[in-house]
Amino acid sequence: MEAWVIVLIVLGGVLILTYFVSLLCFFLTNVRIFHINYERKLDFSLSQYKDKKERMEKEFGWFKSQNFETLYMKNRHGLKLVGKYLKTGDTNKIAIFFHGYRSVPKNDFSAMIPFYQKQGFNILLVHQRSHGESKGKVITFGIKEQKDCHDWVKYVNKKFDNPQILLIGISMGAATVLMASSKEMQNVKAVIADCGYSCPYTIITNTIKILRIPVHPTINFINFHLKFFTGKDLKNHAVTKKLKQSKVPILFIHGLDDKFVPCSMTEENYAATTGEKDILLIEGAGHAGCYVTATKKYETKVKKFLENKF
Repeated sequence: MEAWVIVLIVLGGVLILTYFVSLLCFFLTNVRIFHINYERKLDFSLSQYKDKKERMEKEFGWFKSQNFETLYMKNRHGLKLVGKYLKTGDTNKIAIFFHGYRSVPKNDFSAMIPFYQKQGFNILLVHQRSHGESKGKVITFGIKEQKDCHDWVKYVNKKFDNPQILLIGISMGAATVLMASSKEMQNVKAVIADCGYSCPYTIITNTIKILRIPVHPTINFINFHLKFFTGKDLKNHAVTKKLKQSKVPILFIHGLDDKFVPCSMTEENYAATTGEKDILLIEGAGHAGCYVTATKKYETKVKKFLENKF
């Protein structure tokens, strides 16, 4: 067999192997292919917040004891989405929370809900598409989820009398609300974005690096699969581009010790924002851990940010 034939066979084999590896990566990162039991007891020995085990278990217990009302909403494409509503009191202020990637509201927001209740907000915890009790198969890192955010806002405006809305997102949820902010949303007065990334393409690339898989052509194949299944291109949906059109006031929050979403991404988002904005960076806080790491500093900044907006 001639050398050039051997070379072609080897290259073809590598290409085919890379394709199937990238398809596996796509299913692992973007597709709901298995049920995750978020009610299982967390192993704090493996957690970056193991020193806060007692506090967090108490907060999870408080969360489970609350009498949430389940709300059902169909988005513009007929996808059934679920939210958990907790009435605080006789107020028209409502905070809509969007959780992070492969997470649920209990894990991301148990600690901070009482704080927002004290600020007079009723609470709506959204299960993002392809998560929790909501329907959906593919996770698009905020690209399609931003439209769901618009639909939740419309739903709240129809269900409640003149609601004054605060959008809160953490990690992928932060990207969701930030991208959604590029469109005017009725009665949305402010946005709080905690540890959000600046571009879905970039954060998936970073994840591939963490897995020690060749970035190229893996990311190219993943993007191909996403376009094939959803019609969306990761490269065309940078959060920073959306923020140039945003008019709603935004508070950016990020932990300086975040190993999953670099703090520099929030700084990029902050720099790209042309409207009213503020930023809080927390020393010693890892991913999605700003509130539990520096509770007082977080609360002080949020209180100041929300002044005269509701």
